[in-house]
Amino acid sequence: MFKKSRAIAIFSLTLGLILLFFGAYLKIHQLNEKENLFINKTDYDVTLKDNPFFASKTISSNHYYIAKLIDKVNITFDLTLDDSYDYDITTTSKGYVNSDEVWQQEYPHLTGHFDQKLKKKVVIDYDTYQSLFKDFKNTYDIPLEAKVIVSLKAISKDKKIYPLMEVTIPIDDKVTYVTINEFDNHLTKKRNNTYKLLFIGGYLIMTIFLLILLKKYMHPKNSVSYVLKRYADIIVKLQTAPDINNLNIIYLDNINDLINFAIIYNVKVLVYCDTFYSFDQHNCYIYKELLE
Repeated sequence: MFKKSRAIAIFSLTLGLILLFFGAYLKIHQLNEKENLFINKTDYDVTLKDNPFFASKTISSNHYYIAKLIDKVNITFDLTLDDSYDYDITTTSKGYVNSDEVWQQEYPHLTGHFDQKLKKKVVIDYDTYQSLFKDFKNTYDIPLEAKVIVSLKAISKDKKIYPLMEVTIPIDDKVTYVTINEFDNHLTKKRNNTYKLLFIGGYLIMTIFLLILLKKYMHPKNSVSYVLKRYADIIVKLQTAPDINNLNIIYLDNINDLINFAIIYNVKVLVYCDTFYSFDQHNCYIYKELLE
């Protein structure tokens, strides 16, 4: 029977490792897949008013711009997602005093539908918003910090809303810098949690393996395999079950009790299948091996 225990231990170790490695593979594959699902190429450029200082009328992104020379801010939302979505592009004017928002106004939304790829251009007329905020500051005589925020959201088939991008355009009298913020929304296909189940299964099976190992090596003197090796000189393996008719049958819970009896009375221990026997004139002492 100890061979069965060893086979179970080897099987549990092998299966546990397979589940853990396969779970790790699925997790890594899913993470890599997720990284490829949300591809963002959103960018912008700035169109300048006619002026004698700049040869080109267009300046690319990631520069500081002289506010009085800005004509348009041209935003191009260019994204690839994992599925079909509706989109919602919102333009909002916001006014701040000491970093606290004191006023905002939202303008009509741009909405529509796209299949995985979205490429949409939004043009912000800088003078329009600059004039609006100047009027606001002059009317209420406050040091207003002004921004125009263009935000993009994706709406799934089950109506879940995923904020994707936000372009912030500070409205200033002097110099401004446009920023693009990408939200960490973890847009993926339907999340597959199979790898978690594989991890759990793998850990449980590895625990079984460790328990078998601990039982075998923490208490070796109580194990059948130890007894068979240690007391091979008094153990006889049988091909057929011994005749125990007309004897009192006494079942023992511990194989060491049977071994001690055999040693004290100088008799043999007979083994047939998973059952151990020892005799005196009137009694048969039996220990039946349990699964380790």
